[in-house]
Amino acid sequence: MIALVAGLSHSLLVGGPPTRTGGARCASSPCMAESPRKLRVGLVGGGTVGGGIVTILEGARELQASLGVDVEIATICVRDKAKPRDFPLPAGCAVVDDVEEILGDGSIDLVCEVMGGTTLAKEVVMRSIADGKHVVTANKALIAAALPELQEKLAEANAKQVLGSEGKFGFEAAVCGGIPIIHALQRDFLGDEVSQLSGIINGCTNFILSNMAQGGLSYSDALKEASALGYAEAAPRRRRLATRHPPRHTSPPHAASPRLLPRSAEISRDHPRSPGDLAPCRGLTEAAATSFEAPPLRPRRRHQHVLTTDRLSAFVSPCFVPTSNTLASISGATNAVQIGSANLGSTVLVGQGAGRLPTANSCVSDILDI
Repeated sequence: MIALVAGLSHSLLVGGPPTRTGGARCASSPCMAESPRKLRVGLVGGGTVGGGIVTILEGARELQASLGVDVEIATICVRDKAKPRDFPLPAGCAVVDDVEEILGDGSIDLVCEVMGGTTLAKEVVMRSIADGKHVVTANKALIAAALPELQEKLAEANAKQVLGSEGKFGFEAAVCGGIPIIHALQRDFLGDEVSQLSGIINGCTNFILSNMAQGGLSYSDALKEASALGYAEAAPRRRRLATRHPPRHTSPPHAASPRLLPRSAEISRDHPRSPGDLAPCRGLTEAAATSFEAPPLRPRRRHQHVLTTDRLSAFVSPCFVPTSNTLASISGATNAVQIGSANLGSTVLVGQGAGRLPTANSCVSDILDI
């Protein structure tokens, strides 16, 4: 199996472990009788994920009441406000095409950014944080490119806030779609020591590799099928970059250590990898089904990080995973994250890594947690 193994560190804890203020969950029904806290939301992006957020929130009124919060989607900013939407608009919700109508609205408590990109989206997130608004995003490109900068801006903005009114920043949906990996790391491993994260965290590439290995398809045919099903973009160059790396054999995550990884994959915090460390290879585009015949192994695109006291070793590569490993059974567009820790040993989270409702569900979880 070839897998995508990923590593995460304490930098994921933007703003620290989540705390609940105002809209804290209630253990008993009397909370429902109290006046709910109003949370006005400005939604930047009214496409696939944006529509899913509206649908879920509008169908969760009873849940909101039990949590003591009333989420009102006050404004949705879209590129073309004349375009028909495939979801019903909430009562009183304004549809605009100028993001300033959200950023400049002092009554907006939370900005949810699902427009994508790293230019205007970054401005939206940075300005919202600076203005003391809560922010939720599903933008994995932005998180990957600017997380330290966003952390710094959040800390700077919260330093000016009264204790208990600090802004929160949620990005659960930016990692593995509907799988609650960020929340799990922030809350459920506080007393544990995480040393490794492995996973298949790109449904598109896992779909391609599964079909090449099990269905006998060529890379180009598997990519065409992935595109037809909506797993790949029209020009998915960024997703395919890793296919230039050769498949490798890897030990199960619980046995991994920096010594198991090739030099090209070892990244010192002080000495980043250079292009010269990468060895040339034929790549997956020319591979045939017979290239994956290595029982008892299965091909997956794997993303792995191993954290030691002073080094972070990481790689993203097609590799062969033993069939005895849990990740070997993950096929198609499904995602999985395997967490190696001192107390729990191996923990695996499996679920949908993309799609309207899975991604929107993670956004809604962040919204209701604020």
